[in-house]
Amino acid sequence: MSERTCLIVLAAGESTRMASRTPKVLHRIGGGTLIGHVLTAAAVVNPARIAVVVGPGQAAVAAEVRRLAPKARIFVQKARRGTAHAVLAAKGAIKPGDDVIVVYGDTPLVRPQTLVAIREALNHAPVAVLGFRAADPAGYGRLIVEGGELVAVREDKDASPAERAIRLCNAGIMALAGKHAVKLLERIKNDNAKREFYLTDAVRIAVEEGLAATGARGSGGRSNGRERQETARRSRGRLAGALTLARAGGGRDAHRAGDRVPLRRHQARP
Repeated sequence: MSERTCLIVLAAGESTRMASRTPKVLHRIGGGTLIGHVLTAAAVVNPARIAVVVGPGQAAVAAEVRRLAPKARIFVQKARRGTAHAVLAAKGAIKPGDDVIVVYGDTPLVRPQTLVAIREALNHAPVAVLGFRAADPAGYGRLIVEGGELVAVREDKDASPAERAIRLCNAGIMALAGKHAVKLLERIKNDNAKREFYLTDAVRIAVEEGLAATGARGSGGRSNGRERQETARRSRGRLAGALTLARAGGGRDAHRAGDRVPLRRHQARP
């Protein structure tokens, strides 16, 4: 991976849905913690810098990161105000010109190839989003495509009835080109239903500034893709299903960014 790449892992989430005192990313699957699998994938692609954002009072998460990725920098998101807010908590790890890749610490089936592919998508546009087609898109952010252009990612709570019918969904992994990354992040506001700073608003802001956004679609599809990731993300009771998948090797295609979302092709960056 490029020497000018900063990979940021968001790991500040709590275990509210899992009804557990254990931080979400420290639940175990396939012989390791959720965040352990993510850090393993990150180590394979060898970005110049790895940053991990944890929540306040999450010393156990920080310790797990130090054990598995001693060179990673750890940042604390003191107040949970959304994904863009979390990324900016790690602003100190982003050097001028760094491409930024953002991945969640509770997606253990992410593949190194996916991280490479989403970074390469920046050759076509300053913002890249990993998407997937969901059999049931309820609860997911939708990729809004107009005239072959990705123009926005709309969170489910903010989507119109027509937008909720869209099956092309946000898989969570994003990349921002170094020339624009910090500026786009700092322009994001919290004017939405949850009053949070959504990382996905970087797509809309890029389009407003005359820039472009593109998408890569995980080729694992419905059976092996993001929906299987959610098995591990959303409920402790469902971790067993994801564990079975991992042991059987059924997750080998999960979060593999094989095909670009069929959008208009943009000129490669210089």
